[in-house]
Amino acid sequence: MVWYVIYLYFAYYGVTQIKIVVNNAPDLRNAAARERIRAMVVDFATTRHSIGTEGVQFWMKEMESYYRDNLDMKIIDLAFYSMLRHWLASKHNNPWAEDLYWEEDANGNSTLKSFRFLIGMRDLEATQQQTDATLLFRE
Repeated sequence: MVWYVIYLYFAYYGVTQIKIVVNNAPDLRNAAARERIRAMVVDFATTRHSIGTEGVQFWMKEMESYYRDNLDMKIIDLAFYSMLRHWLASKHNNPWAEDLYWEEDANGNSTLKSFRFLIGMRDLEATQQQTDATLLFRE
């Protein structure tokens, strides 16, 4: 019965998730670049078709929480990618690994080329609302 109520809620309100891909990711060893990414995620999560920051699934947020809450550590800028790999390896079958695409930079160091995050969406049951959301995210 509970699942049916949840189904009706989602069907009525049109709640779903979308994946947003960041291609040509900035150098995340730079704290300012990470802050710009966080701000972008909040911008996507707080549109009229988004359900808010509570509906965000983002690996960087989880990584920072892991280091802050479990290890009582701050992110070290120059060690960001090493810390990311450590965090990914800290969990068996870490689902976040699928959200990251790695490449080597000119110096042979592994960096992120692209990544994705998910946001919760709402008010998408009508075609016009879907079109409006698409146009909104392209701005």
